[in-house]
Order: sequence, then C-alpha cells, then structure tokens
Amino acid sequence: MSNDSSSNEHFGLALSGGGMRGIAHIGLLRMLEEHHLEPSVIAGTSAGALIGAMYASGVRTEQMLDFFRETELLDISRFSFLKPGLFDLVKYEADFQQILGHDDFATLKKQLIVVASDILAGEMVVINSGSVIKAILASAAFPGVFTPIDYDQRMLVDGGLFNNLPADLIRDRCRVIVGMDVNPILRVSRETVHSTVSVLRRASELMIRKQSLEARKYCDVFISPPELGKLDTFNQKQLDEAFEIGYAAAQQHIEAILECLDKREPGFWKRMFWGQ
Repeated sequence: MSNDSSSNEHFGLALSGGGMRGIAHIGLLRMLEEHHLEPSVIAGTSAGALIGAMYASGVRTEQMLDFFRETELLDISRFSFLKPGLFDLVKYEADFQQILGHDDFATLKKQLIVVASDILAGEMVVINSGSVIKAILASAAFPGVFTPIDYDQRMLVDGGLFNNLPADLIRDRCRVIVGMDVNPILRVSRETVHSTVSVLRRASELMIRKQSLEARKYCDVFISPPELGKLDTFNQKQLDEAFEIGYAAAQQHIEAILECLDKREPGFWKRMFWGQ
C-alpha cells in the first residue's frame, strides 16, 4: 500500500464507529458510487474500519449489505469461553476472509488506516500494515461485548476509546475529506436513563460524540444524520433502515461534496460553508 503523505490531491473518507448504525456508511458509499466519486484514502474506527476495509478491497456496496444481512454478529455459536468478552472475535475471521479475499494491507486497492486501542498501554494504535482482518476486528472489539484481539504483542479493543472519527490521521494527505459520524446525540427522557447501566451507556455515548465533534474541524464536509439516534447499536434488524438513513444524508450533502471536489484550494468549501 502506498502511503504517499506528500500528496495533497487525494479524496479521503473518515468513517466513525457506531455498531450497526455504521451501516449508514454504506449508504454514503452508494451515493458516491452513483456520482462516480472514488475516495482513495479511508480512515475508519470500529464499524467504519470494517466497511472501509471492504471498500478498500474492492467490495461493492450491495455485497457489503448482503454480508451484514447474512452474517449473524451476535451469534451464540461464537460465544466466548474463558475470555474477557461475550463473543469471541477470532471466530469471525473466516467470515471476513471470505468477503475481503486477501488479508494484507499491501493488497488493498485503496489506502486504509484503522484505529484501535491498546487497553494495556492505554493508548491509541494506528494500523496500516500487516493483517487487515486482525486490525478491523481489533478496532471493532467493543469492550465487554467482544473479546480483545492480540495483535503485535498488544491487547487491542475498540478504537473509539481514543479516536472515533479519525479524520486527523489523513488530513495531511488529502485535499478533501468527507467525514461521517453515526453517533448523533438526541435528548432522552428521564425514564430512559433509569439504571446504572443506562447512565454509564449514556455517558459513554456523550464522550464519543464529543470526540467526533472535535474531529469535525478536520473535515471539509461533515455528515451526521440525526435519525440514526433512534437506532440501537447492536440491532441487526435495523440494518436496512440505517443504510437508507445514510444514503439520504449523503444525498443531502452530495452537492457540497461535488462543490468541494471542484475547488483547487484546500479547505475552501469548509470556510465558505461554515464561515471559518
């Protein structure tokens, strides 16, 4: 894989984590396909890393949707035994091997950067070489739900702990960056936050959202459909709804994306659109 950071002519995508809400990223990719727009650099966390890896491998959007429709992510047969997590991510490797075809960053058709978190060292880990499957599984290892991944002598979990929308990691190599965050925060009722677990979950969502809003400054176009806020993180039955929401949001922003890509000066549209 080429890591030509000296070039500032690339079109890049930054795709956030967000569980099944991340299927909205496929809606964005579908809209880009329809307008013959082809990003050459993708930075992703968790669900964004999974979908970014598929795109970088040449997988079409309909194939992506079929994969998530047919692959049971919370499958009891993949239950973890004697490991810290309910589901063992190692048991998903064959599924991703089948859809990706290859398991090396060097074979990808696009530049890909994956973000994970080293739970032992307490630091962000940026991966762009070696095993793609290990990298994306590590990035998606939501603590407590999925087991951590052993990778290069590290114990890795969800990249969203440190960088849920990694636009900053590709800013220096891209003229234009479109960022999609699938974790909007909606106001909730007091009844919704009624238990210890629900309070902790809400606090986690607020911290992750804060990260994404801070990362917005690195994006020329920032997409975050509020409708995704009503979807559950792990509800696979809402897959098609997440896709449609992502597609509709991308459609609303496509003129801004096209305008941005037509400009010669980096950051022009951001200043025009946001007054910065």
